[in-house]
This record gives sequence, C-alpha cells and structure tokens, in this order.
Amino acid sequence: HYWGLGFLKYFQIHQIPNFLLALPVLALTLSGCYSYFWTLLLSSPPTIDSASSGSNSTDTNNGGERSREKSSNSNSSSSSNSKNNKQRRAWAPQPSTPSVLGPRSLLHVSHCLFLSLFAILFVNVQISTRLLASSCPCVFWFAAQAVEGSP
Repeated sequence: HYWGLGFLKYFQIHQIPNFLLALPVLALTLSGCYSYFWTLLLSSPPTIDSASSGSNSTDTNNGGERSREKSSNSNSSSSSNSKNNKQRRAWAPQPSTPSVLGPRSLLHVSHCLFLSLFAILFVNVQISTRLLASSCPCVFWFAAQAVEGSP
C-alpha cells in the first residue's frame, strides 16, 4: 500500500525514466530467455535409433523378437558394445557447441524469466536491475553471448 505495489500499478507516465534505466537489463534477459527457449525447443536430443546406424536389439519384421542370426554370432557382443559407446557419445555434451548455455541451465533461465516478468509486472522497476543482477547468473551469461556473438 505504501510503496504502490501491485499488478501494473507502477506503470505511470512519471515513471518512464525509471523504465528507460531498467530497459537494457530487462531487454537483455528477456531476449536471452526467448532465444534460449527457442533453441531448446528446436534442438531435440538425438534418439537411440538416430544415434546408432543399425540397431540389433529388436527386429521389426519378427514382431519385436530378437533376431536369432545376430544373437548367435560371437562378434555381436563386441559390436553391441561399440554401438552402446556410440549411443553414450551421442548423449554426451559436445565441446564444439557455440552456445554458452546448454540444456543443463534450464532452471537458471526459467528463474531469470520468472524474476524478469515479476519485476516488470509487480514490483518497482527501479529495483529490477538489482534483483536480476544479484540473483540470476543468466544476466551475465546472456551478456557474454551478446559480446561473443553466438546464438
């Protein structure tokens, strides 16, 4: 009541300079969250079928039963080990990814998005930069991405 907090209560004409001061940080976090979620939705993890070129675990022609020819070979265990290693490598993080953020930082980015929207809609926008910079490492990660030029 004293501070005039509430949903969109801070949106007044005489608060435009405060919104302009907070605009760079809020724009950086919102655009960074948008690009993160957009790339996360577009890049799906590889499936087991796409990771191995020829899976020998099931035969679709025999109704899901294991193929007898492949299971009887003595070399099938060594070939299945190499295919399991390929499957493990497909799920491992690739060192050449151009992005600073990966799927493991989903909670950080979600937290940053929530605080950004909460700061815009409910609290004094004057504290939004302090709130985001002190509690979200994503602000600095997004700034690093912007300086680096990676998606």
